[in-house]
Amino acid sequence: MRVLSTDTVPSHEAFAYWRDVLAQHFVHLRPERVGLDPFCCTIEAQQLEGHSFSRVHAAPQRVYRAMREISRSPYDLVFLNLHLHGGGSYRQEEDELVLNPGDLFILDAVRPFELGCEGGVTQISLKIPRHLLWERMRHPERTRGARIRGASHIGKLLNGYIKTLWRQGEAEQDAGNPQAMDHLFSLVAYEVDRRYGDAGLPRRAMRAGIYACAVSHIGEAHRTPGLTPRGVAHAVGTSLRTLQDIFAERGDAISRHIQNRRIATVARWLADPAMREQTIGELAFMAGFCELSHFTHAFVRTYKETPGGWRRRHLGK
Repeated sequence: MRVLSTDTVPSHEAFAYWRDVLAQHFVHLRPERVGLDPFCCTIEAQQLEGHSFSRVHAAPQRVYRAMREISRSPYDLVFLNLHLHGGGSYRQEEDELVLNPGDLFILDAVRPFELGCEGGVTQISLKIPRHLLWERMRHPERTRGARIRGASHIGKLLNGYIKTLWRQGEAEQDAGNPQAMDHLFSLVAYEVDRRYGDAGLPRRAMRAGIYACAVSHIGEAHRTPGLTPRGVAHAVGTSLRTLQDIFAERGDAISRHIQNRRIATVARWLADPAMREQTIGELAFMAGFCELSHFTHAFVRTYKETPGGWRRRHLGK
């Protein structure tokens, strides 16, 4: 994971540094500061199947890409941006649209656009050659500036899919699915074309998206003691039977996935010096387990070692 941050330069150089970073990492852009607060921005950068995949934490600003900037980097690129939080908006070819958490929006790099980050924002951005998305669509011209609301069914799937891919990159794990990008693009293309009444449902991509969304939800909610397979199915908007079938297709099971996430969380805490004062039981309950004996048996089955032995080996005690 590569990190580009204004914290690495003196405060009076932060904005100039950020302007250069944007041009080098994305395309030429023209940011303008908003307000007089300290200017702190960060880009966390990784690769997704060879494509730039970034999480951006942006201080209040407004960002422009006009014809002058386009002429300096006239690349046939598309940005798929997932808005995570903060007061954000954007404009490309139509009226400015306000962004809500979970919204996905699409920007064509060879057309002018504006990004409103006046409230400070966090977004995940995937930069890809335009043809990878356009070739899947019946109406590619309608994609420029399109927004897929996070509250919609496909929006929820895309939200979970992108977050899952990001977490796997953070953990330096292989996504384990060479078709992940194809499924992601197929879902985006379907949702945009569907608005014009002539899109075929990409069944495999839908099921892959449901699985990724469920995995993302479990990752966020596994510490809740009452989390159940039925609750996960409800959260991703599908039936329990369908979700069970989708997990089974991948050699997985919902309950086992929940338990494994809880065990991995406790294992990470046991190896963390900052959690040294917490007892093993306290950590198990914090991770969502309701019975200490059940946790201990599950931990030993997974790591072939007791929780206490794991802690002593990692903390040197």
